[in-house]
Amino acid sequence: MIEITEEELEKNFEEYVEKCESGESYIITRSDGRRVMMVPAKDLEDAQACISMNLDEQTDNDFSHYYDHDDAS
Repeated sequence: MIEITEEELEKNFEEYVEKCESGESYIITRSDGRRVMMVPAKDLEDAQACISMNLDEQTDNDFSHYYDHDDAS
């Protein structure tokens, strides 16, 4: 997994999205120090398993509300 800054992502957004769609995953470090992941949709299950191993037991581990809905995009 490649680590980039939020600024790098913003400067080359289309390039990173294309690379992600081709299978690359990224950890994006935000300006406030928080980190987020950008992963191909086909790898979402693996990413969920990785994340849920690191979450506190008190935290809701159900990510389905991010992708299983009837809202228009």
